[in-house]
Amino acid sequence: MASVTIQDYVQSLRIDRVCDLLRNTDRTIEGIADRVRYNSNSYLHKLFKEKIGMTMREYRNKYRRR
Repeated sequence: MASVTIQDYVQSLRIDRVCDLLRNTDRTIEGIADRVRYNSNSYLHKLFKEKIGMTMREYRNKYRRR
């Protein structure tokens, strides 16, 4: 069984929050990055694509509640 570090756990919570904000708000991606305390938008973009498998814009377009 693979162990999860605290850093991995917190990162997972933050990405979950990004997903929630993308689905349920009109905040800009930069505003979302600020809200979840990522100082680097480019790092968040890279991390999101790695973890979710699509860009934040693609995710928002696919899952946004209208």
